Amino acid sequence: MLAFLYYKSLLLVSAILNIVLFFIGFSFSTVLTIKLILLGFYFLRFLDIQSKRELIFYQNFGLSIVHLFFLSFVFDVILTFLIRWLFFLWS
Repeated sequence: MLAFLYYKSLLLVSAILNIVLFFIGFSFSTVLTIKLILLGFYFLRFLDIQSKRELIFYQNFGLSIVHLFFLSFVFDVILTFLIRWLFFLWS
């Protein structure tokens, strides 16, 4: 539940990016690859000690940074699947 609380901050950007990429015509696997690369760059941001302080709340509850980002990617895959499914319904 805490990982979803963190993912909520990325949810709107992720949904908009999914819609734009599917609208352009990218395949499901390409969209996931792009999202994984972008999440990797976002992860690199937290290697800085100053930025790590933003994640102390989650670390106090036992979530490591890697675990937090892995769960964020799982939530992102679910969101991407749902948006892709909606695109198939309307197409």
